[in-house]
Amino acid sequence: YEVLLSTIPLSKLTQMCALEVGASADPYTSVLVLNLGARKGRCCPDDHWVYVPSSSAGFHRVGFYSNVDPSFLPERRRIDRSHAAIYIEKAVRGGQELSLAEQNRFQAQAIEQLQDWEWIEDVEVADLTHVDVAYTWTMPGSRWRDQAVEALQRHSIFPIGRYGRWASAVTDQGLAQSIRDGLMAG
Repeated sequence: YEVLLSTIPLSKLTQMCALEVGASADPYTSVLVLNLGARKGRCCPDDHWVYVPSSSAGFHRVGFYSNVDPSFLPERRRIDRSHAAIYIEKAVRGGQELSLAEQNRFQAQAIEQLQDWEWIEDVEVADLTHVDVAYTWTMPGSRWRDQAVEALQRHSIFPIGRYGRWASAVTDQGLAQSIRDGLMAG
C-alpha cells in the first residue's frame, strides 16, 4: 500500500510504528463498560444517557441503548417495552485495567445501585468490557498531537476519526466529523 488511513488511537499508532515524536503523548482515560439486559424498574429514565455526578459504585454515565433504538432488544422484548438494554461506564486511569475482583465488585455494586434507584429490576444478561482509549485529552500548550500527525504523514499514514486524530474537543468527536474525515481522505 502507498497510503494508509488509520483510526487506531494516535498514541497506539505511533507506538506501533516506532516513531519518535519528540513530545510525550497526551493523556487519555480508559473506561470499564458494563452492558446489561434487564427488566425496567418503575423509575427507568427515557433518556439516551444520564451523567451521574456521584455514585457509590463509581460510575459516571448510564446509557440506554434501547431508548436510542428498540432493535437493541431481542424481538420478544420490544413489544411490551418491559426491558432495557443499558450500558454503565466507570472511568479508569488511561492504560490501567481493574483486576477481575475489582471488575466483579463494580458489576455487583452498579447493578445493586440501579436496582436501588428502581431503574432496573431483574438482570437477564451482563457483560463487562474494557475500552483502553475512551476519552482523549490535550495538555495545555502540548504540541504532541500535531507532531505525531506530522511524523505519520511523512510515512503516508493519515490518522482519521475521533481517536486517530486524538480529538479532545466535543465538536471534533461526532459522527458528522468522522464522515467528513472519510470524505476528505478520499
